Amino acid sequence: RLSTRVIGEEGPARTATMGLLVVLLDLNPSFWESVDFEGAVQQVLLFLNCHLALSGSNRVAVFGCVGNTSSLLYPMSKPSAVVASKNTGKLERLAAMNDTVVTQLNTLCSKAPDPAPRTALAVGLTKALCHIMTSRARASRESDAVDTSSASGERVVVISATGELHDQYIPTMNCIFAAQKEEIMVDTCLLEGSSALLQQAAALTGGVYTEVSPAQLPDLLHHLIAVLLPDRDDRQLLQLPVNKLVDYRAACFCHGRAIDQFGFVCSDCFSVFCQETQPSLIECPTCDAKFAR
Repeated sequence: RLSTRVIGEEGPARTATMGLLVVLLDLNPSFWESVDFEGAVQQVLLFLNCHLALSGSNRVAVFGCVGNTSSLLYPMSKPSAVVASKNTGKLERLAAMNDTVVTQLNTLCSKAPDPAPRTALAVGLTKALCHIMTSRARASRESDAVDTSSASGERVVVISATGELHDQYIPTMNCIFAAQKEEIMVDTCLLEGSSALLQQAAALTGGVYTEVSPAQLPDLLHHLIAVLLPDRDDRQLLQLPVNKLVDYRAACFCHGRAIDQFGFVCSDCFSVFCQETQPSLIECPTCDAKFAR
């Protein structure tokens, strides 16, 4: 099945874009300082190696998020001499990727502020989607065989260690709707707590939402391979976890709590406020729009 899809009618130029997997790794220090960070990173790298080993046309990209910043860890725009010299074989390619990710990861973590603010996953998710669209445009320029309007094989895997993201509701939902429109599947793996926003991201884009507790972290690779490694076509043949109780409630911007019944929406920026805060608001805290009385 895999070999047929790679060398079939669609041709290698199409699968070069179709096999793109972008991993967004949350580097929240408050979580990772109490668990085996190096072991978890090695498991993520093995997951990426498995994706690359499935096909020579598969591609990966890794973004790291810490605080309010997000950086591309792999591939590098200007590879180092060590990485550039290791491009003669498959195993050397995997080893070069692993070394690059670890090196860039250490560099990013060393620059993190102390204490680091909550991870802005919306920033990383935006960059991940931009990376995918750039790859589509590049493939379209290189070959007329690429159908950029239906390149639905590209995926984003979000490995979050931050929990709920109510304070990032608008930018995250904008990313989710953009991914849904472009048929980019967003898988989410939550390492701490639960997140209604990431549940929505997976549900709206056709991805999978899974939770791995800190106690299960030594088995992270098992979850990644069994649940998140199969692509959209292969998942139709598997019985993967289905989250039937997706929480679609909006969260208020004032307290970060889900709104059960009534809320108030700014007509300019669509920020949502609860009944507790609305009576005291003269202008929108998000966009400074004046509220009529």
